[in-house]
Amino acid sequence: FEKQLASGVIGLDRRAQSFWGQMRASQTINHAQFSLCFARQPTSGVNAGAITLGGADKRLHKTPMVFAKMMGDRTTASFKVNVRKMYMRAGQSMSESIMYDANAKYSMLQLSEDAINGEKKFSIDSGTTDTYFIKSISDEFRKYWKDMTGMEYSNDPMQASDIDIRELPTIILQLTPHEG
Repeated sequence: FEKQLASGVIGLDRRAQSFWGQMRASQTINHAQFSLCFARQPTSGVNAGAITLGGADKRLHKTPMVFAKMMGDRTTASFKVNVRKMYMRAGQSMSESIMYDANAKYSMLQLSEDAINGEKKFSIDSGTTDTYFIKSISDEFRKYWKDMTGMEYSNDPMQASDIDIRELPTIILQLTPHEG
């Protein structure tokens, strides 16, 4: 964590003791809401996402806000969503946008919702900088990764230039949307 842009981790779970829960309880923020924007923010001068507590900052949006349906009962601390489909978009897309890019090559992984989500659904965890997928999709994920990159998927560190990074596929998760 010491070499990253931010040197701390902030957990945004559903418990009253969480940072944003305490901010709401003390009326520092007016709404029990937060938004995480994973795209790079040119307005901030740094190449990192943004967090907004108490709502959303529309200045950061390239597209309209879309909300995911929360899954499971409301007694759990974590936020759980349902992933409907999983895609890989080939590197060097002309757009970093979440919107469909007609000029890019997409591959939809042949996985059922149950295989992607597992019994406990997909957990969104703001308290880590890592992304973990359920083990049952490993073989299919690795197959598509190899097809798109020509190399085996690995968790091992690697040296890469900005151009090398842009050549990697973008992983797109299609979530079940919030109703309404």
